[in-house]
Amino acid sequence: MAYAHGQSKKILLVYDNPEYCELLEFELTRLGFDVHTSKSLQTALMMIRACCKIDISYQWILVHNNLENLADPDFSELQKYQRHSDFDIIYFHDSLIYDNVGKLSNKNNHVVPFSKKTCFNAFISAIRQIISSKEILNNIALKPHTRQRKLQVLLVEDNDIGRLMAKTLLESLDLEVTEVCNGQEGLEALDLGHFDLLLTDILMPVMNGLDMVRTIRNSGQNQLPIIVMSANAEANWADSFFSGANGFLVKPFNADVLEREVNKWLPTSQSATATSSPATLVPLTPDLKKLEHLIDIQAGINRSGGQTDTYCQLLRYYYDEYINFGDQLKSLLHAKQRQQAIELVHSLRGAAGNLGAAKVELLAGKLEHDLNYSEQPPSIEALNRVHQQLVKTLAQSFKDLYVQEEYPAGSLASLQSILEQLLPLVENHQARPIKAAEEQLATYTWPPEVNNEIANLLKRLKGFQYSAARQQLVDMLSGLPQATEKSEP
Repeated sequence: MAYAHGQSKKILLVYDNPEYCELLEFELTRLGFDVHTSKSLQTALMMIRACCKIDISYQWILVHNNLENLADPDFSELQKYQRHSDFDIIYFHDSLIYDNVGKLSNKNNHVVPFSKKTCFNAFISAIRQIISSKEILNNIALKPHTRQRKLQVLLVEDNDIGRLMAKTLLESLDLEVTEVCNGQEGLEALDLGHFDLLLTDILMPVMNGLDMVRTIRNSGQNQLPIIVMSANAEANWADSFFSGANGFLVKPFNADVLEREVNKWLPTSQSATATSSPATLVPLTPDLKKLEHLIDIQAGINRSGGQTDTYCQLLRYYYDEYINFGDQLKSLLHAKQRQQAIELVHSLRGAAGNLGAAKVELLAGKLEHDLNYSEQPPSIEALNRVHQQLVKTLAQSFKDLYVQEEYPAGSLASLQSILEQLLPLVENHQARPIKAAEEQLATYTWPPEVNNEIANLLKRLKGFQYSAARQQLVDMLSGLPQATEKSEP
């Protein structure tokens, strides 16, 4: 299907494989473009120079290049022409060097992984999605706007630390952020409101990010730009594009990396410009200094938009969320719940990476790989030892910053009321309301006879073990003495 705004526009395809070049040329023609081809970048540059002399320009250039040598003279000249002519470039290759992608700072550069093992239709779909979305975006940017409004971003992320960090960075770009915790909640949010951009993680409970992206694209919503986030580029980069994403970010990422990717997909007449100055060293408090041998604190603060208070809050989140990580992981592996163990390790890995805890992130990544690809019993001692050292040091660091809270006493009648409200939420896997109920359970000091059961229930809820949590809720409710009068906490 040709897009009206693409008529009479020109694409230059630089690719030396005749078979695939012909297929690509055919598909690009269907988008309404006049397609020129070249077998080498050197010849392509000659064609670009010739077009410039007669005042003809390409709108898109597709280059088969693995980005291994960004200092190549032909590559540098192409970048120079791009700055003068403002055309978009899509680089694709079966052996792309992802580490060099971030060095292509121009907002009109796009990179799509491609392999002959990959379904060619999926690759074509990824190319079509990028071109059509950018064409629609440019068309919107040309229209006059009668009123100013903040651009709306839907953030889909189940990890509390990752979600708060991404939200902080997005808000520093003057964007309004709506947060949800999984793909199903993301779809529901899209049904209820208008968003200019979707930013999503992949591995989440209930519905993962890629299934959500496929559902959005299969429903015909092609105008919404989607950026996928993942800590594992090798495993998820190609799948993200072939599911319908426009962009991809490797976690953890800094503010400038996020800004560059986000601004590719926002209307140029409305997109925000970062108001923060380049990152400067932030004086560390004595308590944070205790963590310097375990965490790259400055990197974590920079990822928090330079906000030390936010970073301290994230550190406390890490402590509260993962203090029992070792016991939880051993329990899951003992119960042969391997997928839940992978999700728990993945969550720890992402949180540690955001905070700058590189050693925990590295060991968690290795363990996640072993759990995914090795049938041998995994070794968890190294990760657990380093993680426990970090947790212990966090407790010492925050000893003077945080006063131990005295929680009000909760009655059995109050507990029964909370559990009855929680049961249908668990049965329907409603992650966000469940999270609120978790906080409610943790806000009170309960009678000693139910403390252990509540602690076990919270572990299962935090680990998204909803089937086990449901059974425990049923057992707890049947075992509680019948209250003559229920009271709200």
